[in-house]
Amino acid sequence: RDLAFTSDDVMGSVARDFQVSNVTLSPLLLLTYRFSDLAEARRWRFDAMLGIEVKLDPKWSIVSTPLIEAFWFTDGLNRGRQDQIYSADVGLKYNFASNVSLTPSVLYEARASNVQVRRYRDVRIGPRLDFAF
Repeated sequence: RDLAFTSDDVMGSVARDFQVSNVTLSPLLLLTYRFSDLAEARRWRFDAMLGIEVKLDPKWSIVSTPLIEAFWFTDGLNRGRQDQIYSADVGLKYNFASNVSLTPSVLYEARASNVQVRRYRDVRIGPRLDFAF
């Protein structure tokens, strides 16, 4: 099938887990530049996230992941466009096994932008099934 465009991302990130009693904090910082043959897709991206898990017992945890994403577009029709996405969720995680969990959660997300049609607010409620191998 035909490709719309080709791009390559160069990324750098820093992440670490911190354990305090029954709480695990997992901060992540990520910086990306996207090179692309389509000028409108070229952009910087910065992510800051804090994973939070509070263990209630070996099977149950309360989890949350506040996140900020920022995009700065550099070329083409998107030159000067700046978007920011703010999101936070809270969920109740159940571990079926060490590598399988189910998390019903509520997520709120808001996007700010200097381009009016790119702004939105969203609320999502639903389950997530995770596998780690």
